[in-house]
Amino acid sequence: MVSRRNFLAITLIMFLVLFMFQFSEFMKNFYNDYGTNPYADSDTVLTQNTAIQTNDGVQAVADGNDYAVVIGSGSASSDTGRVIKQWCSYYSKNIIYVDDPSSYTPASQHMPEVIFIDSAGINYARYTEDIERIVNTGCTVIFCSLPSADTIKSNQRLSSLLGIREVVHDNAAIRGIRLFDGFMLGGGKWYIANNEKEEKYQDMQTNAAWYALKAGSKVYMAGVHDDMYGEIANEDEPCIIWRYRTDKSCIFAINADYAQSNTALGIYSAMLYEAEGSIIYPVVNSQSVIAVNYPSFADENSEQMKKRYSRTMTEAMRDIIWPNLSGLTNRLGAKVTYMVTPQYNYKDSAGPDADELEYYFRLFRENGDEAGWAAYNLQDSTMRQKIVADYDTFRRNVPDYRLVSMYINASGGDKTMSLLKTSLLKDVRTVVTDYDATDRLFTYLSSNVTELRTTNDGLGYSYMNDFKNRCIETALGYSSVTLDMTDVLAPDDNSPEWSDVYENFAINLDGYLGSYGAFDRNTVSETDSRVRRFMAVRCSSVRDGNEIRVTLAGVQDETQSGLQNEARDVTYYVLRTHGEEIEAVDGGSFKKIEDGAYLISAQQREFTVKLKDADALRYTD
Repeated sequence: MVSRRNFLAITLIMFLVLFMFQFSEFMKNFYNDYGTNPYADSDTVLTQNTAIQTNDGVQAVADGNDYAVVIGSGSASSDTGRVIKQWCSYYSKNIIYVDDPSSYTPASQHMPEVIFIDSAGINYARYTEDIERIVNTGCTVIFCSLPSADTIKSNQRLSSLLGIREVVHDNAAIRGIRLFDGFMLGGGKWYIANNEKEEKYQDMQTNAAWYALKAGSKVYMAGVHDDMYGEIANEDEPCIIWRYRTDKSCIFAINADYAQSNTALGIYSAMLYEAEGSIIYPVVNSQSVIAVNYPSFADENSEQMKKRYSRTMTEAMRDIIWPNLSGLTNRLGAKVTYMVTPQYNYKDSAGPDADELEYYFRLFRENGDEAGWAAYNLQDSTMRQKIVADYDTFRRNVPDYRLVSMYINASGGDKTMSLLKTSLLKDVRTVVTDYDATDRLFTYLSSNVTELRTTNDGLGYSYMNDFKNRCIETALGYSSVTLDMTDVLAPDDNSPEWSDVYENFAINLDGYLGSYGAFDRNTVSETDSRVRRFMAVRCSSVRDGNEIRVTLAGVQDETQSGLQNEARDVTYYVLRTHGEEIEAVDGGSFKKIEDGAYLISAQQREFTVKLKDADALRYTD
C-alpha cells in the first residue's frame, strides 16, 4: 500500500515531468518566429561579374593578370571555348582566342598561365609545326580533345608531342573507366558495372582510341579493357586523361569529349595542380539540398494518395514523407531549401490550408531550413495566375516571410523570368534553374538577382553524374542536389511510390555529399551570398619558400563588397599540395579536406599560409 507521503511525491514528480515537457513545447513554439525568413537579410554583395578581356591580346597581357590562350578556329563560339571562358571568369583570368596558330607567339615578358588546344578547330596537316613551336615555349598546354587516331598515326611530330608511343587500336571497346586517386577531390573511382544492377549506372564512353604512352607520362583516367580490371599498369591502359612532361613543357591530353561540358571545369583545375608544386584558388564552399514542389498545403489527388498510402495527401506528407526526409538530411548535416507550391491544381476546389502552412513553416524554422517558391502548376492556369494566387496565400498567412529564392524548371522558364520585375516577385534575389552542361553554373540575371544552376538530380545517379559532381566540387567546392516531389504528390499510375523514391534519394545524396564533408552545407540563400562573394573578388598569390601570401584585389566596388580593409565576410580557398602540410594560416583558418588538400577560410584581405618544413623532397614527378 502506498503511503500518503509517497503518493504525494509520485504525484508531484509526474506533475513536474508533465510541466517540463509542456513548458518546453510551449517555449519552443513561443520563440519559433516561423513568420520571418532568417536568411533573407544575408549579405548580398551586389556586384557584377569580374570582367575578362577576349581576343585583345595586348590588353590581356598588359594588365598583369593571369591569362589563358585558346587556340583553334571558331573556339570562341564552340562549347569547348564557352566552358574555358566560364572557367577563366571564375578565377578572374583574362583570355585570348587564336584562330590561326601560325599567327601566335606567347609574350615572353608575361607568359600565359595555360594554353588550351581545341583540336576540333585545328588542321594538323598544316599547323603541327606551329603547335609544336607554341608548346615548346615552356607553358602548360592542355589538348582539350584529340584528332582522330588516323591523324595521330600519320603525324609523328604530333604523336611525339602528346607522348604517344604507339596507337594500339583506333577504337577499342572498354568495359568501364578508372579515375585514379589524387587527381580530383574525393579520391579515385572505378566506373565499371560488375553486375546487371549496376548496368543502369553506366553512361560513360564505351569506346576509346587506345594509345600506348612514352616513359615520363602520368595517367589520371583510363579505360578498362576486357579482362584487365585491377591488373594492368597505368601506361598500358586505354588512356583517357594523361600528362606528358618534356624538358620544356607540361602537356595534358583529354581523349574524350569532356571539354564540351562543365565537367571540364574540374579537369582544368586538377591539371594546373598537377603542373605545379602547389596551387591555391577561390571556391564557393557551399552544398545545398533543394526539395522541389514540397510541401503543398492543399488536400489534393485524394484518390491516388489513398490508394497508395491509405492517407490523404496532407496526412502522407506529415506522417510519412516529412519524418523520412528531415531524418535523412539531419543525419547528413544538410540544410534543405523547400521550394513549396501552396497547391498543385488551381482549378479544383481544394485550396491551401492555413494550418498546414503554419505547421511546415514552424518545422522549417526549427530545423534551420528555408522556404522558397516553386514556379510550377499542374493544370493549364497561367504562370501569372499561379503567382497571384500563391502571393495571396503567403500574404495572408506569413506576411513578413520574405521568399527570396524561387525554382524554375525548363518548361516555365521564359514566362516566369519575365515576371521577375513585377511587384509580386520583388523579394526574389535567387533563381534556381536546372543543370545545363555548357551554361554557367551561376551568373547575374540583373544587378541584384542571381541564377544558380543545380548540379545533380537526387534521383538520377549515374557514373557520368558522379564524375561531373567530383569535377565541380574540385573546381568550385559547390554542389546543388534536387529532389522533385511532383511524381510523389501528383502521381499517375506509373509514378514510383515514396518508399522507392526515398531509398533512391538517400543512397544518391550520401554519395554526392559523402566525400566532401569539409565543405559547408547551406540553404539556397546562404549559397547565394557565397556565390556573390566568390564572383566579387579576385585574388593573387605568391609563394616564398614555405609561405604562400594571398591578396584579394580587383574588387569593382570596394565599399559595396566590404573588402576595402578587411573581408566583410569570410572568403574560401582550396589549397592543394603534393604532400606538404599546413602549419598555420595568418588571417584565417583551415581544415583538411583530404591528404594534400585543405579548405582555407580567410577573414582578411591579405592572409598567409605557412607550410610545415618537410624532410621529403619537393614534388618533381
